[in-house]
Amino acid sequence: MKKKTALSLILALLLTLSLSLSAFASYQGVHLDDQAGALTAEQAANIEAAAAQLSTQYDCGVYVAITTDYSQYSDVDEIDASWVYFDQMGLGEGFDGDGVLLFLDIDYRSATVTVGGDYAGQVFSDAATWYMEDQYLPSFGNNDWYGGVVAYLNGCDRVLNGAVTGDNAFLDEYDTSSGSALIVFGGAFVVALIVCFFLMAQMKSARRQTSASAYVAGAGARFRAREDRYTHSTETRVKIKTESSGGGGTTRSGGGHSSRSSRF
Repeated sequence: MKKKTALSLILALLLTLSLSLSAFASYQGVHLDDQAGALTAEQAANIEAAAAQLSTQYDCGVYVAITTDYSQYSDVDEIDASWVYFDQMGLGEGFDGDGVLLFLDIDYRSATVTVGGDYAGQVFSDAATWYMEDQYLPSFGNNDWYGGVVAYLNGCDRVLNGAVTGDNAFLDEYDTSSGSALIVFGGAFVVALIVCFFLMAQMKSARRQTSASAYVAGAGARFRAREDRYTHSTETRVKIKTESSGGGGTTRSGGGHSSRSSRF
């Protein structure tokens, strides 16, 4: 009898341990799909609750998907994979399916924000997704998956709230698609032009001489022979940073979606 009781207890413990490990291995809710098991059960619950609250508050779905292999959705690239995932999972709120998705591949080390729906497409502009990228990439670069996702959610909250209240001046420095960039460039150009004119005014007129004797004052020296000798040349090279160097970002639109993706 005692042996049967002990065996039953062991089996119960093993079953409990198995369920616990499964909970840590992956989590799939309505707003969070942690296929990689990057978050603890408590962290996953916090993210799910926060994303659900934002989705309800702003009538725009806020989602997070964490994977280790984006190619299971597309063999093109991580952006195309995020579009496929967005559509396959039926993401989005309301008639137009407004929503924003953070598609994170922790092995490929890429973070892609994909937007669907007309309203969400207007709210999450290039400037907005660039701003959000600045918030979450530092944490992802340090393998802090929870901190990065929280930063993404906070970024979504600020962008969506700015769209409702009109308080979105914080995006001005990221806006390179409007006249704001032209104004900044124009101001810098005017300042540079003024400085150039000032420096030119301080310069005295001079004419290049071809003879070394022209640079000797008076009769201080005499040159019986004049000769020019080639000694050396200087070559300067600048390395051009390519996509494989890491960092950077790619923005693409198509198929009813717009995305910004970066490596970390």
